[in-house]
This record gives sequence, structure tokens and C-alpha cells, in this order.
Amino acid sequence: MTHSFEEIFVENTIKTNRRFMYLIFFSNAAAPLIAVGTWLKFFQISYTSCMEIFLTTVVISHFIWWLNHHKEWHEFTKFIGLLMVEILIMRLAMNASIGIYISYAFIPLFSCLYVDQMLTIIMNLIGYFALAASLYFRSFDQIAKYGSIFTARQWFLSYLMGFTIEFVFLFAITLSIVKYERELLKSLSGHIVRQVEAEQTSMVRTKFFAKLSHELRTPLNAICGLTDLLKEKDLEEESRKYVETIDTSSKAMLEIVNSLLDISKIYTDKMTIQKGPVDLRALTEDTIRLASFSVEKKIPIKLELDRSLPKYIVGDRTAFTRILLNLLNNALKYTDEGKITVRILWKDKEEDAGILHLEVEDTGRGIAPSDLDRIFEEYAQTADAERIKYTGTGLGLAVCRNYVELLEGRIWAKSGVGIGSVFYVEIPTVSTEEAPKEKTKEKFKPSFQAPEARVLIVDDKRTNIQVLAELLKPYRMKLSPCLSGEQAVELIKSGRHFDLVFMDYYMPGIDGKEATKQIHELEKDKGKKTVVVALSANPAEIICKEFEDTEIAGALQKPVNREDLNAVLEQCIDASLRSE
Repeated sequence: MTHSFEEIFVENTIKTNRRFMYLIFFSNAAAPLIAVGTWLKFFQISYTSCMEIFLTTVVISHFIWWLNHHKEWHEFTKFIGLLMVEILIMRLAMNASIGIYISYAFIPLFSCLYVDQMLTIIMNLIGYFALAASLYFRSFDQIAKYGSIFTARQWFLSYLMGFTIEFVFLFAITLSIVKYERELLKSLSGHIVRQVEAEQTSMVRTKFFAKLSHELRTPLNAICGLTDLLKEKDLEEESRKYVETIDTSSKAMLEIVNSLLDISKIYTDKMTIQKGPVDLRALTEDTIRLASFSVEKKIPIKLELDRSLPKYIVGDRTAFTRILLNLLNNALKYTDEGKITVRILWKDKEEDAGILHLEVEDTGRGIAPSDLDRIFEEYAQTADAERIKYTGTGLGLAVCRNYVELLEGRIWAKSGVGIGSVFYVEIPTVSTEEAPKEKTKEKFKPSFQAPEARVLIVDDKRTNIQVLAELLKPYRMKLSPCLSGEQAVELIKSGRHFDLVFMDYYMPGIDGKEATKQIHELEKDKGKKTVVVALSANPAEIICKEFEDTEIAGALQKPVNREDLNAVLEQCIDASLRSE
């Protein structure tokens, strides 16, 4: 992509050369028109001159076209094009003086298209001296033809003086135009450079967050997966408490990873919302419990709910959770004593519609009013030295703002140093009678078993294979582990058949996308391709983007939960392999 001033300057030179080439080439149409005019007695120009104009324009335009395709001749081509246009104007003019005057006036203006100060100066001088020479030679004709009280020299000097004054003004105007054009070009190139750098930074940052998220979710996949399996066991009360603690801690860690993923999606404009029924009271209580557990501070969090608040509203559960959790985490981080209050109101009620009004108030250090406008930016920090000592990702409030904007709401804050802060969120929504689908706490039972189904699990982390194998155990399938994309391709190449392949995306060597492509390429003559389900730390819609141009049957986000896994198996395992 062209972005530096020099590159834009060269590109402009090439384009302007091309414009003059077309101008010269199409001016050959004047030759037959002049010939027709001569035939009709409108002009008195010989047919030889018409042919001369025609051939000259064709030859010169093709010559400029050839020069323009050679970088080393770009500068030379500028002069050729302008001089040819100047000669054509003079040649086509019925009156030579008019032709010279037109070329003297217009060629310096045409030269401004090149945004080259030296070229404009040269073309101004060439036009001026050509005009002076024309005036000098025509002065003798004027005196001889019409007679005058002036001598030829006096006639020449008087006209030259007038044109010199015009030249000075034309010279100043054209140089000012070129100077302004160069400033605009430099400004444009600077803007393009900043835009390209921002895009490159965003791309690198997005890849970094995606990779970081994957690396963090890999151990979390094992922790969350095995914890879910442990929760289904018959444990002693003390052991169950330990498992619940591990589960809550891993979910708190998962929320941090999700914030990284959210900010990655913000940079790429991929953040989306999925609306459905939400039990706001239950969601708020769960989020408060999670936020309280994630910090060691014993700051009480008080919940105040509007009595008119409907039991269920329509919204994005994930978005509501992230907004409230990030606001609570922010409040807990900067509050050392006192309390935090969460208020949820139902405002501007009109039938089922209303405004969900959320307040998170703390008694912490507070924020200077001058910093309130920038606290919702990524990585923003206030100038308060006391607040700087508190660590964090710097992403929480930015994630809140983006989720609120996606929900067509607004977010703002009121605060002052030493008096605490209040964060406000207002989101338009509607109430609903439909209850959200609750996850059952009963022991999971698979919808079918498939003892004859052969399943290949491809992942470079043994713990991920172990977790997925444990989750698949109730289905009684024949499982085969595989630690690399290369190994998976070799298994298919050796003639092994699998009814389903779970393929991780991020792997050293051949990644999941390339391995899937190679597997399907090996099977293109068989008429039936191996069913592949993609695994990644990213949400399903981004996984499908990662496996773009690759035929996959489904996608699962790590940590894998049983419900999503069961849905994928229902879709991908052939009915002939199942048994109830």
C-alpha cells in the first residue's frame, strides 16, 4: 500500500503523465476536424499540416506511454508531456500569438498537477521566454504591416512589460498552488502512515490477544473440565467445598481471559450480541458472588433492586455479566474500606419496554473530574499517583463501554478525589414472560452412545486430550489421541478411518486449518470427507473464521462444556452408529 510522501509523489507523477498521454493522443481528433474545416473553407490550413498534427500526436503519446512504464524516465516524461501540450496549443491556434499566449498561461497551471516546484518554475520560465521571443519576432511584422508611431523595439518592450507583470503574478500564484498541494500531500501521507501503522498495530495486537487467550485457556480447559467432572462425583462435604472453590476461582480467571478476547474483538469490530431472556436478579447475585470471591478484600456489596423491575428481560446475558462484573471489579480495586452498592432500576416504563438503569457506587479513592472523559479508553490511567499503584489490565471499562454501545445504551460516571465514584449504565430493553434456559444440576446423561464410532482427538496438549476424552467417556466411543497436525495427516494417509475428528486450531508445525485441508485433499477422490469439529479458545463464530475456506462440521470453544459437546455429537455422529 502506498503511504510515504515519496511514494505518493511518484504515483501522482505516473498518473499525471498518463493524463497528458491521453490528452495528446485524443487531440489527434483535431486533425481530421481541421481538414474538414479547410475543405469547407472555414480554415486555410494545408492538408499536410493536418497529417503532421495527427502523426505527431500519435507518435508522441505512444512515446510517453513507453517512458511512463520505466521508472528511470518518469522525470523526463514530465517535461516531454508538458512541452508537447504547449507545442500542440501553439500549433492548433489559428493565430500564432493567441497560441503562444494560451500556452504561456495554461502550461504553468498544468505543471501544478505534478506538485513539483522546480518543474513549475521551469515551465513558467519556458512559457515566458517563448512569449518574449514571439513578441520580438512579431513586432517587426506589426510595424511593417500596420505602421506605427512606435518603433519595433518600442512596440516589443511595451507589450513585454505588460506580460512581465502578468508573469510575476502567474509565477507567484502557481508556486503558491504547488506549495499548498505539497502540504496537502504530506498531510495525506502522514494520515495514511498513521492509519497503516494503526491497522498493523491492531492486527499484531489482535493476534497477540488471540494467542495469549489460547495459551491461558489451555490450562483452564483442564481445570474447568476436570472440575465439572469432579462436581458430578459423590464427594464428602469438605471435598465438595474445595471443588466449588476451584470452580469459582477458575471462572474468575476465565472472566479475565474473556476480557482479553473482548478487547481483541473490539479492535476487529467482531464483537456481537445475542439477545434472549435474562433473569436479572439471579444474574446480578451470581456476578456479585463471583466478583467478591475474586478479590481478597472483604468489602461488602449491597444490592438494591427496584420493586417494579420485571423478573425477566430481553438482553445479552454475557454482555450484562461483563458490564456488571467489570464495574464491580473496578470498584473493588479502588475501595479499601466502606462499601459498594449496586442499584438496578426500571425507568421510563411503557407497556413491556423500559430503560434498565444500573448504578455501581463505591466509597473508594474517587477520580478527578478531568479524568472522567478518558477512563473508558483502553489502557487509560489517571494522573492520580495513589490510583497508579493499583494494578489491572486497563481493559475493563473499555469493554463495558463497547458492550453498552452495542446494546444501544450509554455509560458515564460521576466522581471526585476522595469521595468515591458512581458509574451509571442505561440500556433500553423489554420485559418478557419467557424464562431463560437454566443449566440442570442433575448428573449429566448423554443422549446416546456410539460404541462403534471412531473418534480422533488432535491437540498438542495432552491435558486437553485427557479432558475431552473424559467428557466423551459416557458415549463409549473408540478414542484415538494425536499430538500434532502432521501425525493426524499421516494417520489418514495410512488408510485409518475416523467418523469424527476434533481438531485444535493452534498447534506447532501444521495448524488445525492446514491439517484439515490436507486431510480433505487426501480424501477428494473417495467422495466422502472426514467430519471435522474445530477446537479453539475463541468463540464459535471466530473459530469458523479461523477455519475459513475449510470444510468443518462444527466448532467448540475451550473450556468445552457438556451441553455444547452433546449438541455437536448429535449433529456429527451418524445415526447408524448410535445406540440408545
